Amino acid sequence: MGFVCGTINLWLSDVVLLDAERDVGARHERRLVAVHCGKASEFEVIHGLLDRVMQVLNVPREGSNPELEAKLGGGYSWAPSEHGSFFPGRQATISACGQQVGTIGIVHPEVLAAFDIEHPVSALELNIQPFVFDTALKSLMHELHGWNLVH
Repeated sequence: MGFVCGTINLWLSDVVLLDAERDVGARHERRLVAVHCGKASEFEVIHGLLDRVMQVLNVPREGSNPELEAKLGGGYSWAPSEHGSFFPGRQATISACGQQVGTIGIVHPEVLAAFDIEHPVSALELNIQPFVFDTALKSLMHELHGWNLVH
């Protein structure tokens, strides 16, 4: 898969994960993945995308909208992480409403080399299942936006 320098590539797809607690042994999640490849990592591009996606989903940044946070059970935030795929000190886990929902960071040069990618890459992976498709949130999202979320 090639990347054109200076572009953002987006994917939205179902991911199947092993889950011994489920009767079928697996579960699926809807995930959004975005990568930016450029002459510099330009992490701020991916970070801005995260902020915009959460804004569109009407999930406030922690501390920014106490009224909405009270309705949703919290907002979103990020905290430093230690994942080997990302550059040390340039990565974070994303949490929302008390659960981890994603990761964001600058991809480690060794990972880039393994895939013959010559330019720096910033990446975001976000589980959007809790915000869009979770049955517990259907009535709340309908109340907040007037959305009809019937499948």
